[in-house]
Amino acid sequence: MTNDALERLKRRQRPSVPERDISLAAPRNEASLDTSTSGYLDLKSPDISESRTLEVKSPDILESGNLGVKSSESLDIKTKQTTMRLDAGVSDRLQSLCQRHGISREVLIEAMFLHCEQEDSVLETVLSTAQERNEQRLSAANRKRAQTMIEKFGS
Repeated sequence: MTNDALERLKRRQRPSVPERDISLAAPRNEASLDTSTSGYLDLKSPDISESRTLEVKSPDILESGNLGVKSSESLDIKTKQTTMRLDAGVSDRLQSLCQRHGISREVLIEAMFLHCEQEDSVLETVLSTAQERNEQRLSAANRKRAQTMIEKFGS
């Protein structure tokens, strides 16, 4: 019987759908996209001027070969998409800062990391703060897990 149903599905005529008229659609403006959600800003786009590219990067980064960015011509960068979970308040402040300066969160974090690599004292301070925050998060996760187990299996 399942073979008959399969044969009927194979022979069934699908309805035809007329092509969509896209001539009335507004042209897509690449420069007005919100790059904070996509995590990607196409700096090669003709809609974005070269001066915009230079505004996004600090002069120290452009001139310094030590930070990994040698010039504005080295735009063929391989990226890897990741997901980050941030404290809600920190995420909001970070997003606000990035919007004010017209950069993505990813680029800001990359620049911060590159700067920390250059300055050992800054890196040590950041790492000690990160370890404290990590302990707080682990403690909160353990409490939440214990609470869930208590609710699930009783006390």
